Amino acid sequence: MIKLFLSQLFNRIARFFLFLQAKILLNHGKDYKFFEHIMDPSWNYKPYRHKYNPYFLKYGFKYSIMEGEYYKQMTGVESDLYIPQTFFFYYLCPFLNQAGYQQDKNLFRKLLDVRNSKMDIIMPFQVIYNQGGVFYDSDGEACSKEDAIKQVLNYSKDIIVKPSTQTKWGKGVVLLPAENRTADVVRHLFDEYKMDFSFEEKMVQHSDLASFNPTSLNTTRIVTYRKLNGEIKFLYALQRFGGKGAVVDNVSAGGGMVYLSEDGLVDRTIKKLRSLKFEKLPDEAVNRVPYFQKMKETALYLHTKLPSLNYIGWDMSVTQEGLPVLIEYNTRPAAEGKQLTFGPAFSKEDLDEIMPEIAKWKLSYECCPMISFSGKKGYQGRISV
Repeated sequence: MIKLFLSQLFNRIARFFLFLQAKILLNHGKDYKFFEHIMDPSWNYKPYRHKYNPYFLKYGFKYSIMEGEYYKQMTGVESDLYIPQTFFFYYLCPFLNQAGYQQDKNLFRKLLDVRNSKMDIIMPFQVIYNQGGVFYDSDGEACSKEDAIKQVLNYSKDIIVKPSTQTKWGKGVVLLPAENRTADVVRHLFDEYKMDFSFEEKMVQHSDLASFNPTSLNTTRIVTYRKLNGEIKFLYALQRFGGKGAVVDNVSAGGGMVYLSEDGLVDRTIKKLRSLKFEKLPDEAVNRVPYFQKMKETALYLHTKLPSLNYIGWDMSVTQEGLPVLIEYNTRPAAEGKQLTFGPAFSKEDLDEIMPEIAKWKLSYECCPMISFSGKKGYQGRISV
């Protein structure tokens, strides 16, 4: 009983300090993710730091205009609708998405039932995966660690290894070439990742997508959104590509991104994190993403399979024959991608619809929106129609 009491006491104390820390960040309109992850260190943010954003202030959120001013420097679009990082992570995403187990990338194939989909779509072949410390083969049958090693060694194509939970910013994704594969190398990777990871076939992308960068799988990020009335709509799309010699295309890993129009036309100005310097795409990069309409229609259809997720970022590719490939989906698709390239992530119409609901929802302490994305109580966000 004493141990249980102490455990509960320490848990309450920890939650209090997390709550206090988040409240301080909110009151100062400041979030470390913006400073460390997005902002060019040379940019002078101090003139804007203590001026409140009027749009969010009218709903009871005290955020400075600082982030909006930075995005304006990147896009030339002046607006009060730019989503602050703190609001995005502590309120918007928890309100829109009751993610839970749906964030586990090892479950994507089952949740979406891609093999039986009415749309022509594939996902990369999963050689083996580990979930909660248990190994599974490509058919989803439990197997021993040694059997998993044999299956990896017997697979003739290059493999991408990546964590399946708690993933962000392309961290932990590595290439395992067929020619460098030994039992010791595979066993070392198993030990390194410990649990919750996936060994998947490295996809061969359409040559037009490869034109952005030949060494990385250059995914098209398509973001879809379910409105309060249940309608699912296309929000925006970006083309992402890795840096020179990189395997992953993630912008956080040194890659770049360009904005795509609604029909897949490429804006040729490259935007990067932590940099106010702009580059142009090389001449060999195509002007339009191949089979973009097909990928967009596929993303909109797949969103119908996930009723608890209302804001999803789909990382898509396409084969040379035009078959859409879903690499993965993201339950917290970073708003800064759109906001660094073309303007606010959400339209005024969409924000005007959900902001009053978020303002009401944040008053419930049971939601604990400023503490974390997980916990025993979880989040009581809205359920879509």
